[in-house]
Amino acid sequence: MEFFDKVYPFTTESISGYMKHMDVKDKSVLTVGSSMDQALNACLYGAKDITVMDISKTTKDYMLYKLYLILNTHSTDELYKAICNTRDYKLSREELFGLDALRKMSPYLESEETYNRLKENIMNSTFQFIHGDIFQMDQAVGNKKYDRIILSNVLQYIEVYRGDIPVDVFIKNNFEVFRKHLNEEGILQLLYIYNYCKNNHFLGFTTIDLLNALSEYELELAKFKSGQDTDAAIIYTKK
Repeated sequence: MEFFDKVYPFTTESISGYMKHMDVKDKSVLTVGSSMDQALNACLYGAKDITVMDISKTTKDYMLYKLYLILNTHSTDELYKAICNTRDYKLSREELFGLDALRKMSPYLESEETYNRLKENIMNSTFQFIHGDIFQMDQAVGNKKYDRIILSNVLQYIEVYRGDIPVDVFIKNNFEVFRKHLNEEGILQLLYIYNYCKNNHFLGFTTIDLLNALSEYELELAKFKSGQDTDAAIIYTKK
């Protein structure tokens, strides 16, 4: 599927809105998202053991490339220009925000102070890459568990994967697998919602469909400003 081969140069979501709910300091974190910005912001906030999982093998190369650039550039502006001008990757440029907008969305780009702090933290953290499908997590990570799992907006692609399985069954089955790979008191960022309303419609399901499928679990809805809009994240804490 061609859209899985695209590399997002930077985040398209307001990570600053939900990262404060994740309490990642000194925690192990599994993230998805080809921009690497979920992983980088987890590192900024003190995560020590960071694993990036993606269905595209290109993401591993981009992860190493972006880490190298961060350690070898002197400012957020220099990093932004280097990535925007690269010819090594098929970047999804149609979803590229300007640097001023990204400063509000992605904490490590907020200032030169946070950028330099990220550099220091990278040197004291471990980054790993797993090539795998988030909807086949058992196969991808084996028996490993994490303190935090960040899924960005990948659940919006349920319709691509579920086949003949009813959407509510597919959601619940996968949620229980995600939950199994969380340590006790672990936190899961389950779904990022752009332009939040009471019942956002995605391909094949709605927010209410998801909440009904997981009605036996206690989920938190975190809402926050993203530019002129209000976005949200659905978050679960394992108890």
